[in-house]
Amino acid sequence: MRKSGFMVTKRGVREILPKTYKFDAVAHRRHLFLKMINFTLAPEARFDPRSYDLSKENLRHIFTKKILSFFQFANFRPEKSVPLKRILTDESLLFRQFFALSHHPKARWMAKGIVPKQDFEISKRCRHPACELIATIFDGRETKLMIDLDRLFAKVVYERIKLKNDPKTVSMEYPYIHIRNGSGTTRVIPIWKSVNPESLPKHRRMIDRQIAELDEGVDRCFVVVPKRDDFRCHLKIAYDEDAHTEVKLVPYSFTFCDRRGCRRR
Repeated sequence: MRKSGFMVTKRGVREILPKTYKFDAVAHRRHLFLKMINFTLAPEARFDPRSYDLSKENLRHIFTKKILSFFQFANFRPEKSVPLKRILTDESLLFRQFFALSHHPKARWMAKGIVPKQDFEISKRCRHPACELIATIFDGRETKLMIDLDRLFAKVVYERIKLKNDPKTVSMEYPYIHIRNGSGTTRVIPIWKSVNPESLPKHRRMIDRQIAELDEGVDRCFVVVPKRDDFRCHLKIAYDEDAHTEVKLVPYSFTFCDRRGCRRR
């Protein structure tokens, strides 16, 4: 299982960042991670990578900065007014717990005199966008984020397919995405794996497993993997004459991710 995110160690913050075609520099990889995780967040909680110096700010700092931006104390001279939001008791308790255990100086200042609870649990009733971000990196005791890259990649592919199709015809049954229409059913299988087309025998087990799991009624299957310098075109890898099922290996390009946004404003 491939993971991505960050953890806090005795030596500081350790990041595990996705790396793929033309996303090699640390700033570009942070940019890619933020753009990908946006597909899992509500609109108000999403990141604008242009707001950060991605060559210097790590993921923990970026998440904390975004969380604090929802509170008036974060900026004494905000660029635009922020409408007041009702904060429920459960949300307030979560903010107190997160601030008390945060390493950020502004958060610690807000948590003066607050003793964090040892058995704290995050309530499911929290609705504030800052709560969604906190719950993404905080379990009530420590701050970290380790996300399954296969699941995150599948979520990105699924949401982008829905933008191009009638959402009613697209469904997610992880690890599969199905597109159903009058002409048949297409199965999409996103896998975060670097595949060299010239070394397909090394990936034969993975390919054979996808073919063996094809259901009746699926007439096309696309195994989607990140694009590479040496893999830019669809590659037909199998065809079941009895079931009339075609299987293709498809390189995925992150065209929604403008690397110029990595530059500091």
